[in-house]
Amino acid sequence: MTGVATQLTVADLVLDSLRSGGGPVPDDADLPFFRLGALGPVLADFLPTHPAAPAGGSAPMFGVWAPVLGLLAGTPGTPGMAANLRTLKDVLGRFERAVRDKDQLALLAMKDDLRGLPGVVTALQGQFASISGLRSALKDAILRTRPRPKARPAGAWVPRDTVHAHRTGAFWHALRQKAAASGDPRVRAFGLGTAVGYAGALCGNPFVNGVVGSPYRTHWWRHRWVSHHVDAWVWGYYRTRERVRAAGGEIVFPAGTGGRVPLPPCGTWDDIAGSELQDRFAVGGIAPDLVLNAVRDRVPLTGFLPPELLTLWLDSYREAVGDPPSPGVDGPGLDGAYAMTWLTTWITSSAALLGSTPPHRIQEPDACGDRPDWVEVDGSVVVGGTAVPQPPVARPDPSVPEIASAIAAAILAVAEYLLAGLAAAAALIWAAVELLDDATDPGWDNLRCQSGWTDSFLARLENAFHDLLGTSGLGPPYAVQLAHNEIQFQTWGTVVPPDSALGTCRSPSAQEGDGYPAALWSPVAPNESNWPQYPTEPLEPPPQLSYPEGPWWPLHFVDGFTFTDAGPGAVPRFPSTQNNPLAAPAGGKPTVLDAAEWELRMRRAEAGGSPQGAFGNAVDVAVALIGSPTTPLPDWDLDGDRGIGWPTWMFQDAAGQPGPVVRE
Repeated sequence: MTGVATQLTVADLVLDSLRSGGGPVPDDADLPFFRLGALGPVLADFLPTHPAAPAGGSAPMFGVWAPVLGLLAGTPGTPGMAANLRTLKDVLGRFERAVRDKDQLALLAMKDDLRGLPGVVTALQGQFASISGLRSALKDAILRTRPRPKARPAGAWVPRDTVHAHRTGAFWHALRQKAAASGDPRVRAFGLGTAVGYAGALCGNPFVNGVVGSPYRTHWWRHRWVSHHVDAWVWGYYRTRERVRAAGGEIVFPAGTGGRVPLPPCGTWDDIAGSELQDRFAVGGIAPDLVLNAVRDRVPLTGFLPPELLTLWLDSYREAVGDPPSPGVDGPGLDGAYAMTWLTTWITSSAALLGSTPPHRIQEPDACGDRPDWVEVDGSVVVGGTAVPQPPVARPDPSVPEIASAIAAAILAVAEYLLAGLAAAAALIWAAVELLDDATDPGWDNLRCQSGWTDSFLARLENAFHDLLGTSGLGPPYAVQLAHNEIQFQTWGTVVPPDSALGTCRSPSAQEGDGYPAALWSPVAPNESNWPQYPTEPLEPPPQLSYPEGPWWPLHFVDGFTFTDAGPGAVPRFPSTQNNPLAAPAGGKPTVLDAAEWELRMRRAEAGGSPQGAFGNAVDVAVALIGSPTTPLPDWDLDGDRGIGWPTWMFQDAAGQPGPVVRE
């Protein structure tokens, strides 16, 4: 499934295209609603969300996130990890500024805050110690909430699967029509944005299927793990492309590397961490504490979306799916789905919580001599006279089924090491400042070094949590983590690390001679953490092709353009190629809008054949949809299940899977 970062990237490109072509563009005040509409089916991942009953009254995704949110939110009267991290960062940030400015009065005013710093670190140590149980809870939730098979009645599916794969055209067309007829510019902007949501899923999900080796239906958590890597690639590529273009260049993939290595390289690309993606679709005064406190207190997450928008969405859903709709789909459930989509985006993209300094950019303080006496030369931390060794850093290996749990254990060990260092640093800072008075020279150089070492440790602690989210399938990696070892690849043909872009963001459809898709995920006991592996389950007949043949990067489904460097003096210097143009018969309407094409493909599917075919890139498809506001949308399967360009479908007999398919 295409994620928030990918959908917002497509939205930006569509806005650029509309502006240059004179198309309809919402006013700046309404752009958050346009971008919210651009999330499209993604919003249904948390539909419905009712925190008062997370076990039975909410979306499966809320059940998976619930242990993490519990740790971040804390309990009534006890700050959670989110509050403690922000307190720690706030105090250390003010301390660093006071030291930098040699502001002794500011230091004196901070005495009480600094006195409490060791206590905050101690609380964080206790919270991190509980993460071992969190991993187990995550694993249980993931295994417990696998999607149901595609069997009748579709109206009883979980809402996420209904929005992606049941009467999709009817629902999204009804929503667009109702929004266009609304007198509310917010609602109209939302409806306009849904064209992006529909196009991004339609063009992007088959690509993700190819990387995963199976559709969302059968390998759902591997889908999420891979999609976070695709999100990191798409966001990094297109944001960096803006900067490179401003300097007169383009990102190219030199032929000498077989198109495997971009220039500029991934390590220089923009990161999702620190991008504040949540701000792009923030409406209704939403804020992290409002959502976290509601989750903590188990009260409804309501009051964010305008009532007019809730009515629009729910009326369109009932019209398409039938009455009653899927269980739990109501106003509070949809408002909660928005709040959770926003909150999880804040967790993974905001610098306020987990920072935004990738590992290779962490700097230790300059001109500070030897490391402080609480840090040994080998990196061990001395606590109470005892050295706590730093564990080795491991990376996922797809040949080991339980590796996701193993890497998480290594990350937690690193976090414990870092927290021990922060505890020692906090104690020294507090002791130094505690002795200050108006007449005492604080020793600015010493404080600057202590502040620098502490800041370095904090950045590493934040990255430990980033890595934990990434290896758990809950968050994206840094762009630098997408790079692979090109020398080893050229020598041995081995992708190292296996979670680099070459293994997680490049279409392997050219190598799908063994077939696609894999059957239902069979986790390997006892750890069941084998989603980094390419599926080894038997294939579902008949074999299909997940995506158009070729080792494509995600740009292929986003806007389809690649560039080559023609050399200095050439005009143009960087000629472009459209590798994935909008699909349409000569003189006919785009395939995505062709009801006759939908019917033809469904007949092929019912006969046991392949109805596959591409639609073009998401940007052009979205612009085509916006330019044809009254044309009905066919019921394409937005999950790309069972291959690219399939109509919506179900198994004829759930007990006989994977038997014949029938129109849903």
